[in-house]
Amino acid sequence: MPTDISRLSPLLAHSSLTPLAARPLRAPRTATLHALPFALVAVLAVGALPATALAAPPRLVGGGALSITEAPGVLGGVDARLVFDGGIQLGLAGYGGAVDRTYPGGQAERGAAEFGGRVLALFPLLEAGSLALDLRIAVGAMQLSVGDADPHDSATRLTTEVAMFARVALSSALTLRLGAVIGYDQEFAPTSEGSDQSQRLVAGLLVRPAPTWGVFGLVDAGGTFGFDGDSAKFLFRGEFGVRFTFDGSELPTAF
Repeated sequence: MPTDISRLSPLLAHSSLTPLAARPLRAPRTATLHALPFALVAVLAVGALPATALAAPPRLVGGGALSITEAPGVLGGVDARLVFDGGIQLGLAGYGGAVDRTYPGGQAERGAAEFGGRVLALFPLLEAGSLALDLRIAVGAMQLSVGDADPHDSATRLTTEVAMFARVALSSALTLRLGAVIGYDQEFAPTSEGSDQSQRLVAGLLVRPAPTWGVFGLVDAGGTFGFDGDSAKFLFRGEFGVRFTFDGSELPTAF
């Protein structure tokens, strides 16, 4: 006759022997991490935007890019940003594409579609001669879908990225970009776990054939891991794109 777990001691009744279905759901302990970028953006924006926004109307800058990853995968994206006097940028970005290998719920799957969007903010921190330093924060959401009827083969995640970039003006038309990016993704379906943590180095060039538009190429690489017990992986990505202003003004070298 099966043992009624409720007759056992309270400590045993709430131990790891308790069936999963009987355990109460708990909010992800890492959820508060995603409030930090929002709070940081709000503090910086409140302190910097009022003074710059009144100086002149913001400019609208757009762009598009194609990314090729080691997964392998190909993703295309577009973004639009308001550039305020003083260099602060606020914008929206969206992307979509296909990846050959992905991990919804921590399980390896092949042939997935990936798409998402994010809100981003860029703050110039320092400018001295030909050298400049920028802080960029992006928070968004992404969806992975393998395409079959099993809901466990798809995933929904909240994404957070904090980056620091140095810009070196090699000439009026050529800008070198170097930096580091820290990313964190929290999966909400089908699991509630940290799905990805990455630390990457970035290097690239922006070429402006004319003051109002430019083309760029970037390479970023580093380590990434996610889910409990997942082994670390190497991430490599190449990105190529174009950026332009809508009003004919000079294109910012920060992006």
